[in-house]
Amino acid sequence: MSPCRNESFPLLEAETILDSPNFNASKKFVLYVTGWKKPTEDDSAQVLGKAFNCRDDYNFVVSNLIKCM
Repeated sequence: MSPCRNESFPLLEAETILDSPNFNASKKFVLYVTGWKKPTEDDSAQVLGKAFNCRDDYNFVVSNLIKCM
């Protein structure tokens, strides 16, 4: 959620993201979904997360769907 901090939120409690001091509801929102063929630890999620967070006008959220299947 920020260039230096990752946070985890359970899918069934996703609304708790709004309580995080690192989430800014006035910023644009990007959801990057992984888990079908690539894990969340994949380099692409890390690179995209850093790129969006360094712009400082996005909330970048990664969702790992493999944990939901």
